[in-house]
Amino acid sequence: MSNLIGMNPALALTMVKNYTDNHLQVINDSLSLAQLRTSVNGTLSPSDSRSVWFSLDDLKAFIHQIETGVTSTSTQATGDLGIRVYFAQYPENGSPLWNQPNLSAELASQTQYAGMETLILVPTYNDANGDDVDFDPHIADNNGNPISIVDIYDPAAGNLPNKVGVMNHGTLMPPPFKPKIAGNTSSNYVGAGLMAVADL
Repeated sequence: MSNLIGMNPALALTMVKNYTDNHLQVINDSLSLAQLRTSVNGTLSPSDSRSVWFSLDDLKAFIHQIETGVTSTSTQATGDLGIRVYFAQYPENGSPLWNQPNLSAELASQTQYAGMETLILVPTYNDANGDDVDFDPHIADNNGNPISIVDIYDPAAGNLPNKVGVMNHGTLMPPPFKPKIAGNTSSNYVGAGLMAVADL
């Protein structure tokens, strides 16, 4: 058990509650931010997201994609590999991004998240200077040297790819949990229970 990765449960609850009481409260009380949360179909979410859920299969597939890219393409990526998690926000309702042909297919199933906070996962490799650098493991130079996301996203280069190895597609949870369902005697809530306990 000494090698178990984890954290003190009281600290975890405190941190979730701190986010809810401080950051989320300010976000939800802001009229300008609330207007961004009006989804493309006209529904206003009463709260910004409080969590993002990824299936274990999706996470394992994403990690496998990173490892495969390093083995086949970015062969000179040295040092530890990692994943950087970025806080991000979906485009607000009315943004032209919802209707751009190259974006609309990917956004089509997520219109209810307009203006809401989300997470984006980006692969990293550790370079010769000891820095963790954002990259797409499937994009490298002819010698197998990884190319930084900064260079991939350079509009002046004119070679922005259609898709990069960055992951979003989590499920946002504006409603943080569901009330106890009939016959469920194991807990008061199902779903995002850490938030439910932190709210007590």
